[in-house]
Amino acid sequence: VWQSLTRGDQEPRPTAETRRPTVPASWRSFQDPDGTYRLSFPPTWTPTDRGPFIDFTEPGGERFFRVQPTADGMAPLAAQRSLERSFMARHPDDGYRRLRLGPTSFRSLPAAEWEFTFLDEGRPTRGYDITFVTGGRRHAILFQSPADRWAASRDELQAFLAGFRPRG
Repeated sequence: VWQSLTRGDQEPRPTAETRRPTVPASWRSFQDPDGTYRLSFPPTWTPTDRGPFIDFTEPGGERFFRVQPTADGMAPLAAQRSLERSFMARHPDDGYRRLRLGPTSFRSLPAAEWEFTFLDEGRPTRGYDITFVTGGRRHAILFQSPADRWAASRDELQAFLAGFRPRG
């Protein structure tokens, strides 16, 4: 997974031996209320419970991580395709462009990843969503950032995924 996150549209993917994501020691720990997962997140970011998902948002709200566990039984790739269709329907005039939608793995689990760009209130924005199933639940993790901050955000994205621990 992290291999696909370390590249831009034209950059080569490094091998797992060249770089391993780590969680910074300063990051805070979080356990979701249902005990479905635990994770680490940047110390200045704020978790907000939004019912079916929890957002972890940086000050100013430009970038966020969203974690949503569900027990809907959907396979990761089917769930990603469905999510893309509903996203496009909600954002018909926002310049949506798919960068990638396909199978991958997350900690040796079958997964699907979806990368895309769109205009969020007129601002170019980039998103990355990974979905996988473990412990009877499908976990979806979304990261969104202004497009001009995407390259600078890759280390945080890698660290967030490295610190995510689903109950398996």
